[in-house]
Amino acid sequence: MADAHYDPTQPNAMIKVFIVDDDLYVRSSLSELLPRFGAFDVTGVLADGADAVAAAAVEPPDVILMDVTMPGMDGIEATRRILRDAPQVKILALTSLPEPAMVARMQAAGAAGYLFKDTPVPAMARAIETAHLGLAVMSPQAVAGPPSESPDGLPHLNQMEMEILDLICLGLTNPQIAKRVSLAPSTVKHYVSLLMERMGVTNRTMLAIHAGPYLRSRR
Repeated sequence: MADAHYDPTQPNAMIKVFIVDDDLYVRSSLSELLPRFGAFDVTGVLADGADAVAAAAVEPPDVILMDVTMPGMDGIEATRRILRDAPQVKILALTSLPEPAMVARMQAAGAAGYLFKDTPVPAMARAIETAHLGLAVMSPQAVAGPPSESPDGLPHLNQMEMEILDLICLGLTNPQIAKRVSLAPSTVKHYVSLLMERMGVTNRTMLAIHAGPYLRSRR
């Protein structure tokens, strides 16, 4: 059902929007649904940061929904490069996980706000309109404090993080983990990136090495 605030019969200046996400489902869903809830012209649907930079150089949109973690050029670097050449563009970060460090990095790159991918589409539409007006947008989870640590100095992980960490130690790939825990592969990817940052490592092998003692200490 269309949002009550949006009347498609009334003349409105169209807001040009890019959707940048390596998850095909996210790209296709948002590109189809957003125009139902506002005067949006989705002029770019892109799978990675490098393509977004190239497309914005040719025809800058008004607002970009930018996935934070993508293969190749991530959303942070893409945001930095786009705003360097087209500072009038408003960029809203998209993510599956609340991670204060990522919020800070996107803000430093110049993002106008931070949204979670499970934000209802009507609310996302309002966020795009708000950013287009030059106002900041921030999901409540994004301003939460940093993750706590236990008395032994190890990061506190929730049950889902523990389960994914255990499956990484078993050598499962992200798609395999996604099936086991009933999450989208892109969400598992975000969890893995977050776990690596929390554990202070840069690859899955080191994550598995560090995870062994950690998991034993939590059992």
